[in-house]
Parts: sequence; C-alpha cells; structure tokens
Amino acid sequence: MSWMPTPFAGYSCEFSPFHGNLVAVGTAQYYGIVGNGRLHVFDVSAPGGPRPVCDWLTKDGVYDVAWSEANEHVLLTGQGDGTLKLFDWSRPQGPIMSLEGHQAEVYGVDWNMNTKNLVSSASWDHTIKVWDIQQGVNISTFRNHNQIAYAAIWSPARPACLATVAGDAMLHIQDLNVGETPVQSIQ
Repeated sequence: MSWMPTPFAGYSCEFSPFHGNLVAVGTAQYYGIVGNGRLHVFDVSAPGGPRPVCDWLTKDGVYDVAWSEANEHVLLTGQGDGTLKLFDWSRPQGPIMSLEGHQAEVYGVDWNMNTKNLVSSASWDHTIKVWDIQQGVNISTFRNHNQIAYAAIWSPARPACLATVAGDAMLHIQDLNVGETPVQSIQ
C-alpha cells in the first residue's frame, strides 16, 4: 500500500475532473486552530507510488478545495482567513486570484459545472456567497442560515440552483433567478 505524508492535518480532497490521476488535498496546521495551511496536488498513479506534483503554503488553513470545471490547471480553495484563492498547478509561484468578502473562515467551496465561471462559498460568518470568477466579484450573498454555513453545492441539473447546509440544521435550496429567499427549506 502506498501513502504520501502531509505535514498538516487533512481537511478536504478532490480528484481532478480532467486528470483522474490527480488529487488535490487541503490541509491545516494544528488542526486548523492556528497556523498555516497547505494545498497539495498529488499524482496518485505515478510509477513507484504517489508523488507530489506541486504545493503551496498559505497563511491560514485550507478547509476545502474544488477543481475548475473549465480549466484543467485551476483549483479553488476555501481559506481560514475568510478568502477564496485560485491556484494554477502549472504556475507554482502562488495564488493567481484572491477573493475577499467573508468575515470568517470559508469552510466549503464548489465550482458550478454548468455555468463554469460561477463558484459558491460557505462560511462561518453564516453566509453563502456566489462569485463570478471571470470578473473576480461576489454576485450574490445569501443570509438565510443563522449558524455556521458548512457547504453550498451546485445542482448538476439546474445551473442556477445550489443546496446549502449549516449548523442551524437547515437545508436550503437557493435559486439565483429567484433572489435571496430559498425556493425550498428542509429541517
């Protein structure tokens, strides 16, 4: 059995939709309480076992990672400092974009597989945000949760819809075409 150690605790992992042998791993030092983070990309089918392709040290924990649905080299991370960062594994010098707008840790990110320029983020500030990556701006903020938001996942069948969950034990279905009020809520 092959294994690849990372210096920090793992928080998330995702296979590339373009290269089935590449896995991105988000990690955080001291279990995310304080310290740095690191984003890793591993080739898990390399001869002789897994090998690192690249990694980036970040100033805070990397809590979630999502691969671009449009560009095979680009990854999105949710950071402990409240930012979303984009990295290009073919350009290892550092993040290619940083999106700021959350007031607390970003715990979940997701790339819209239909509208490939949109990403979502879920934060400890209780908000869900939708970002246009091409413009580098926040286009919608949902404030329907009253506890830490953990995930905001796009629907593969309905490009403008996403499901969100939080510590308030609520599942909301949001539709960008409708506005901030959820189209459906389930406790």
